[in-house]
Amino acid sequence: MATGTNRARSVDPSDMSLTDILLTHMRHFSYSGSLTTPSCTEGVQWVILEEPILISQQDVEQFVHIIGHHARPIQHLGNRQIEENGLGNM
Repeated sequence: MATGTNRARSVDPSDMSLTDILLTHMRHFSYSGSLTTPSCTEGVQWVILEEPILISQQDVEQFVHIIGHHARPIQHLGNRQIEENGLGNM
């Protein structure tokens, strides 16, 4: 019999940490940047996994519903530093 402990719940994204979602041992790259949607606010820490993870179409649709579509072309690296696994600059 199901106990109901696996029900989806609404979460405020500002209350979440990346480590709440991903395994801490996943190889990744990170850099400081900005949002890809207007107002293009700076101060965003981007994290790119070395190996992609799969999500369902339903997850994609829910993400787009919450966040929206990005509408900004790729920007030049400029003076930003890219870190590998947060251990050093590249």
